[in-house]
Amino acid sequence: MMIQPGSPEQWILASLTLGIIIFKVVLLIVLLAKFNTKRREQGIVALYFLKAVIILFLCLAISRSLALTFDFFLTYLDMDLYVVGYNIYFWKLAMVISNIGNLAVLYTLDTKVLGKKLKYIPEIIMAVGLVVILFFPVSEKPDFVLLSQILIVAMAVSAIIPLVFLYLGIKIPGLRKTAFLIFFGILIYIGAGLLVNGNTLDSIIKSSGVSIVVVYTLYLVIKLAGLSILAYGTTKFKLS
Repeated sequence: MMIQPGSPEQWILASLTLGIIIFKVVLLIVLLAKFNTKRREQGIVALYFLKAVIILFLCLAISRSLALTFDFFLTYLDMDLYVVGYNIYFWKLAMVISNIGNLAVLYTLDTKVLGKKLKYIPEIIMAVGLVVILFFPVSEKPDFVLLSQILIVAMAVSAIIPLVFLYLGIKIPGLRKTAFLIFFGILIYIGAGLLVNGNTLDSIIKSSGVSIVVVYTLYLVIKLAGLSILAYGTTKFKLS
């Protein structure tokens, strides 16, 4: 669904997106402050995980800044404009930077929590996928569709992250509350992203008759809730 350049919807959506970028930066600062105050209190594993989540939030803030420009000032949510000029490079960089954060968390869980039981296989799959996304030539709309499918495969291994915390919550009573907080925070964040998926967004707007601003505002509220729960759970995570 495209928006008209210069329309109220463009500026409202861009402003809401800027708001979530600022919120991510605030959470990043909070996590950095927690790291500074707790580095002598927590076990080494907890500190490694906190570092990884700090990297994740930094990457999310940077990638959303790129997506802000791409969505509302270059393409206006019109897929036909994705492959025009240098537009696609904003999308590529946003996706790659965002998933570098996921990769940092995945690597930390594999090496520090699971004791390398995953043999670096998920990290390698994701890293290869991100390299392909960065350098895959895109000149037509079908190229972008194929690239999006590659991205889905690369991101699919990220499903391991919430599953690890679900496992920890079930197996370790002392970690149950914190692990489940992180697990549900991730699920809520992912659910918010699905809400503004292209096909889902069009279906919601057509079936309900609500404006894109209403749906996008709901998406941001859910996303902020997920990020807040994830950040809070991260500050409480303790595993030596």
